[in-house]
Amino acid sequence: MKNILIGFFVLISANSFAQTNIISTNPLAEQILVGNYNPSNYAATTIINHPDSIIKGIENEVNADSLKAYIIQLTTFKNRNTGADTNSLITGIGAARKWVLNHFQQISATNDNRLITSYLQFDQSI
Repeated sequence: MKNILIGFFVLISANSFAQTNIISTNPLAEQILVGNYNPSNYAATTIINHPDSIIKGIENEVNADSLKAYIIQLTTFKNRNTGADTNSLITGIGAARKWVLNHFQQISATNDNRLITSYLQFDQSI
């Protein structure tokens, strides 16, 4: 009985901190998230079926220097926790997420725009 009560209170407390009103800022991304899309619209122009080629491509595109540069850039935004400023273009989670979104949009542009970018917004009591 004690375990049942503890489980009940854990479930209730977890739900009190859950996100609500979840939306995507890009209507196209939201439709993709719910499964309303045609997969052929996002097919690669060149199909690579050889795992060795895929691995070499990843190794050529990802390197320690660029990853370190990304981490250093993200540290310049200072406070990036959930309660940080979401509207600033200079500091906080808002500036960091704008930088990340822009970076993913650049990646998408070099890959036939098959990476659909969006913010996932939600309400949460903090």
